[in-house]
Amino acid sequence: MYFNDRQLPESASFDEREDEFWRAEITGKTGQSDNVRWEYDSETYSFTSLTKGLLNDLINRDPNRSLNGYKYWCREEGGDSLSTIRQRTD
Repeated sequence: MYFNDRQLPESASFDEREDEFWRAEITGKTGQSDNVRWEYDSETYSFTSLTKGLLNDLINRDPNRSLNGYKYWCREEGGDSLSTIRQRTD
């Protein structure tokens, strides 16, 4: 999985971080907090908690603000978000 670069805030640079910072792997687990492993730290998260932490680190976004983590991740670089893919298959 790749962080959707179209969701990257203008105040942050995609090139500032190592490649692993922008990638995650689906774990195959179905829990609400362990369905993705961030390659940057090898820890497991939900897509939402990972995205909140990443945006907090990048632009100091309040991690308590709500968001849909599936809108920020895509299967391949530059591809459709997981949220968009899900909408097409529903």
